[in-house]
Amino acid sequence: MACETSQLRIVMVSLTCLQRLIHRQVLKDETVAIVINLMKEQATNGDETVQLKVLQTIMATPSHMTLLNELVVEQLMQLLYVLHNSPNASVHHTACAGLRQLAEHLADRAAIHAAEVSRNTSVFLDDIGPVIKRSPAAGLPSVAPSQAPETLVGYLRMFYVFVQDLCVMADYDVSSMSQRYANDAGERMRTGNREGFWLAAVKFPRPLCLELLGACVATHPSIF
Repeated sequence: MACETSQLRIVMVSLTCLQRLIHRQVLKDETVAIVINLMKEQATNGDETVQLKVLQTIMATPSHMTLLNELVVEQLMQLLYVLHNSPNASVHHTACAGLRQLAEHLADRAAIHAAEVSRNTSVFLDDIGPVIKRSPAAGLPSVAPSQAPETLVGYLRMFYVFVQDLCVMADYDVSSMSQRYANDAGERMRTGNREGFWLAAVKFPRPLCLELLGACVATHPSIF
């Protein structure tokens, strides 16, 4: 209720309380997504002081809470996307750092899970089809998003749909080609043209997608 007020001082106090609850790890699992969505609503209002407080809370949140389940990761991606679009340079760059941190944590968990399932003969990671396919006629690679294979669960499934969405958003479609250079270079670095397949409300710019993909590959190249 405090966050729903228009009083900045009350909102900041409520965010501080949320930060302490997260730090002490007293939030129930089912409330984590609600808290992140609440912070997203506050960040959308555009107040730089609130956005910096939200970022401070996110960066201090333990990874086992930010990667709790698919809904939490999706909500967190949407929140960081809102902060990434902030005109404030500090908020923008810190949001980019938060996205890199989230991508690396997700790759870490996926690598651990991959090592566990590799010992299970009923799961064959090598049989999973690639996200990027090469057309026999044109000879050009294309992104073909699809639902994650049923053999993938937990962190592996989240990592698969995350990487797939980065590939989708990094790939320019035909409709965006004519507008690709309508903005100056700085704006193209900040503005995305395509939404994701899983993250339907997110449009990361191509340079950021490539940076996050590079962070994932550099962290655990064995799972690609």
